[in-house]
Amino acid sequence: MGAWEKRGDNTYRLIAYRGYDSNGKKLSPVRVTITPPEGLSEKRLNKYLDTQAALHQAEVDKSHTIDASQITFEDFANRWLRDYANRFLERATLDTYLRFLERINKAIGHIKLDKLQPYHLTDFYISLEKEGARQDSKYVLNEQYTDLIQAQMNELVNSGFSTRRVQDIIKGKNTTSQIVQRLSKELSIPAGKLFNKLDSNNGKLSDRTIFHYHELILSILNKAVKWNVLQINPAAKAEVSRAEHKEAGHYDEPQVIKMLRLLYDEPLKYQVSIYIATYGGLRLGEVTGLEWSDIDFDEKTVSINKARQYVPKYGSYDKGPKTKSSRRTFVIADGVIEVLKEHKIEQTNVLHELGDAWHNSNKILTQWNGLPMFPDTPSKWFRNWLERVGLPKITFHQLRHTCATLLIANGVDIANVSKQLGHADIVTTLNMYTHAVESKKTLAANTMDKIITRKTKQRMHESIVSSPVEPI
Repeated sequence: MGAWEKRGDNTYRLIAYRGYDSNGKKLSPVRVTITPPEGLSEKRLNKYLDTQAALHQAEVDKSHTIDASQITFEDFANRWLRDYANRFLERATLDTYLRFLERINKAIGHIKLDKLQPYHLTDFYISLEKEGARQDSKYVLNEQYTDLIQAQMNELVNSGFSTRRVQDIIKGKNTTSQIVQRLSKELSIPAGKLFNKLDSNNGKLSDRTIFHYHELILSILNKAVKWNVLQINPAAKAEVSRAEHKEAGHYDEPQVIKMLRLLYDEPLKYQVSIYIATYGGLRLGEVTGLEWSDIDFDEKTVSINKARQYVPKYGSYDKGPKTKSSRRTFVIADGVIEVLKEHKIEQTNVLHELGDAWHNSNKILTQWNGLPMFPDTPSKWFRNWLERVGLPKITFHQLRHTCATLLIANGVDIANVSKQLGHADIVTTLNMYTHAVESKKTLAANTMDKIITRKTKQRMHESIVSSPVEPI
């Protein structure tokens, strides 16, 4: 029921309460000011104000109530975006969800929320398993814009594009729709004119990607249940294949040693990125987000307090770490400190050479002019380098897995490995690195066997020696 309060000589304010938002925070009330008819007695005035407050509350309740029989999935998803996702989700996550929703809404967006059934969702997931479901087409630059891109090289690099990426586009190499949209926006040229779409025989989506679609639908409809729009979540009963858990790819000890040896003659900034990812177990965004102020050369520590990210809609930017536990400080190996020192000296020399042309971003990994390196550049360089030197292919992120695997295999306890990686809890680490933990179980069993067997044999020997021998 609404309330009212006196404002002036003959003005009153009606107050309607809206309850709480999806996170339990009290919503601000809706207030309107009214002027009652003159000449009412105090009793009649109070009754009039009570009635008007109740009507005002009813109107507000009606405007904020979602009727599942009158709203489609797409309309509710838009409410979910407005009231929850836009306020609480990371930009990159939101950007992915928006792309997913384009496809989801084409399939089930027209269905009223109370009519949405598990079989609607199951049919949608089955359609994603079919050949031709992938939508990640490739694009090549329209030749008539080659000279323009070449002329705009410096401006594009200054706005966050890597030099190598721009050069690859000029050479006619394939690129993605995200890069197409980003260049189109930067140059103010329609994407359809700037690039030509390549015909491709797209395959089906992976089980992992399909499950991500399911998780998004499940999350949206969970909010519908939480907001009392639905009684049950139909997505909870839909049939969807779960992605098979695969052992995280990584290098073993000899491979790491060989990799670091071959890395010796490469540019120092790439040496730094590989060293710090391998020794520290950092994520790619954490590596490219590092600043010189995050390194304590005296204490030999690295502090992780940010990550660099690229989202087509926003460009490159720094954000907070992935989770609260991702914010961490740890001691780094002497070898990494030495490479960092060499890189800092080299970067300082370049700074002095360029003078005013140098942008002092304070980033450890930069472009030629001091601007922050594009977030994906170390990963792309690493992939090309592995192919050039003939090492087994792993991803840049799998250097993080390599770090964790080697730490566990060499006796570092799970709790410390979890802190080093910035995991939210030990369970996450155990689930991800089961292979390394299992190898330690074998080692533990062998160790126990050696201890117990040795002592058992020793006692048996002592028993035989000390026992009197009966004469024959």
